[in-house]
Amino acid sequence: MIPKKIGRKQKEVRKVGQPRIDPGAPLERRSVGLPESWWKEIDLLAKNYESKASEIVRLAVGLHLRRLGKIKTKIELHKNRKPN
Repeated sequence: MIPKKIGRKQKEVRKVGQPRIDPGAPLERRSVGLPESWWKEIDLLAKNYESKASEIVRLAVGLHLRRLGKIKTKIELHKNRKPN
């Protein structure tokens, strides 16, 4: 019998573009560490595109947060993929 290795965690290898935030984990504003001005913009995007702020943050993690136009495009693509 092969002995188990105790105490070592296998690191999961992320694919390119995969977000660092666990999609299943609850999202808290203070845990993400974004400036308040960014949260205002994220809230505005969430209101305009009728989606959750946590979805926008998770989409934006793989993108450059300063390029909000790219994030808006990504949200539109994501909303179009959802079944009605």
